[in-house]
Amino acid sequence: MNTRLLFFGALGEILGRERDVDLPPAGCSIGVLRERLRSDEAAAAAMAGKTILASIDQQIVGDEAIARPGQEIAFFTPLSGG
Repeated sequence: MNTRLLFFGALGEILGRERDVDLPPAGCSIGVLRERLRSDEAAAAAMAGKTILASIDQQIVGDEAIARPGQEIAFFTPLSGG
């Protein structure tokens, strides 16, 4: 099933703000999604050497979290705040 990934910060500037991917009905882990992204040369370069966080439905999650079709999935670099 087609699911939209969102990219923020430097990732969004390089990869575009959104990208559609097919997820199986049962979903897949964030770690698997990261590997799929790294198979794209531009994404691999954008992610190289950086800490990239992920969120599902606006909650930061680890690589073991399962992303399911229809959820909001986002990748972003850590933000510094004041």
